[in-house]
Amino acid sequence: MNGKAKKLRTLLSASALCVVLGALCTVFFSCGSVQTTKSGKPDTAKLEIVADTDVYFDTVHVSIDGGTPFTAEINDINKNKHKYQYTIPTGSHDITISQSNAVVVAKKIFASAGEVKVVELP
Repeated sequence: MNGKAKKLRTLLSASALCVVLGALCTVFFSCGSVQTTKSGKPDTAKLEIVADTDVYFDTVHVSIDGGTPFTAEINDINKNKHKYQYTIPTGSHDITISQSNAVVVAKKIFASAGEVKVVELP
């Protein structure tokens, strides 16, 4: 064998050895490990209230799971703008919406991460 052939054979052997070692390291270090991925979605949802603002005043009172009510702006159903959205935790919730001390909507909702939950007033 001449000098060029020996160098080529040595180079190929070294390359093959690197590939085998790389594959073994990949298998060895990945076995039994737990990998997690994040979806990129927030851990919260949004609540949006829509209604005909000719029928309802501009605001309502919203209570989530019997908590302290907060004042929420109504998005006009006729304008198709989603101007007012309120951050809520994900999961199942009892929502009560009232105006002028009268309950307008009382319902159970389920809000997923990143979802905009729209509640339309009757």
